[in-house]
Amino acid sequence: MTHELRVILISALLAILPTAFAAAEESSVPIHQGMEFGRDLAWLAGTWVGTGYQPTESVRTFSIKVVINAAKDIYQSQYSSIPCNGKWSLLSSDGCQARFHETISAGDCRPGTVIVTQLIFAGTMSRYITWTRYLENGTLDAWATLKKN
Repeated sequence: MTHELRVILISALLAILPTAFAAAEESSVPIHQGMEFGRDLAWLAGTWVGTGYQPTESVRTFSIKVVINAAKDIYQSQYSSIPCNGKWSLLSSDGCQARFHETISAGDCRPGTVIVTQLIFAGTMSRYITWTRYLENGTLDAWATLKKN
């Protein structure tokens, strides 16, 4: 990894950290505390939105919308500024982290990526998750902090 790419990645991470710290200030208790661990995705249900960051020659930003309804087996992603849509298949969940395989259903995105969605904190007004996408070879493809709509 070149020095320039490291600087870009660190800058992008620093840009999303205030969102995570704001969530932590609202409540220092992880949302999953007291929840039963297993495949229960109640903590992830709903619509999540935010801005994604992708390390290319410079960091590319794009909008993300994720819709989760485990009861109806709906796991969808929309990247409207790319444009591209995906459908997710649940691989595993432990109550505070869920791993999905993403299949691109429309648009020009890289197929066969894996999504890792991890809970950060819940406050009285807002909930946040981290969204990280890896290519099939394990290379980091993109990341974001998403807020529950």
